[in-house]
Amino acid sequence: MANLTTNAVVDRVLEEATAFAHENSGDPGMSHTFGYFTDHPVARLNRERLTMTLREIAERATEGARLLDMGCGGGLFTAAFAAAGYRVAGVDLAPEEIARARRFAERMNVTPALLVGDLQAEGWMTEVEEALGGRPQVVFYGYCLHHLPDVPSHLRALGEWLPPGSIVVVNEENPRSPSWFLKNAVRSVIQRDTKEEHQLSHKRWSGLLVAAGFEPVGDLRGADLLPGVPVGMRWSQVFSYEKGGGLKGINDASRGCGPATN
Repeated sequence: MANLTTNAVVDRVLEEATAFAHENSGDPGMSHTFGYFTDHPVARLNRERLTMTLREIAERATEGARLLDMGCGGGLFTAAFAAAGYRVAGVDLAPEEIARARRFAERMNVTPALLVGDLQAEGWMTEVEEALGGRPQVVFYGYCLHHLPDVPSHLRALGEWLPPGSIVVVNEENPRSPSWFLKNAVRSVIQRDTKEEHQLSHKRWSGLLVAAGFEPVGDLRGADLLPGVPVGMRWSQVFSYEKGGGLKGINDASRGCGPATN
């Protein structure tokens, strides 16, 4: 990581995020990305989530690797990746979220490419390649996949687009977690929010990624608010996959590639 340890990146990002959230408290959209990392009861969990994500990527990518943050929202993770020394692009469907991400990146003094794009379409792929100078070597999904209406088709397109050796890192909530269940029960009572959550288990996400041409690598990581919870039952989980073809392809096929064709 470029001149900063993982802990230093996390500390800096969360300090700036706290100030950013408080200074923009009149913006109701701030709570979704920044409130959870600052004043929300699950802020400690999200510190661990950010830390384990950065460590997972650092173990699998070289310094300065091209990294795509899928569904980047307000850009907190995007800014963290840029601060850690990666060449970063973030894509999100909501223009207002991209606007917040640009403001936060400016505050952090980092310069990720931030693009409005529909992840169920493919037009954004060319923009990402142009912004990064090639196809991504790392793709990150932070609580994103479960929002997509057709995950299998999205992952198939991703598998066709990425070069061999590319790494996909997924961070999703775990519906098998007691903490996750409790969170949703409390929300339904206190907030009168009966919206269904559509997170899948790690096993089911894995099946979709394998079907799209990715191979699991490394061990499952997890964070939880409750002590002593086994990794497989923890609320927030991080797991990684590699596009088949070996590491050589990441240096050859990903350098200066043009737009993918299907």
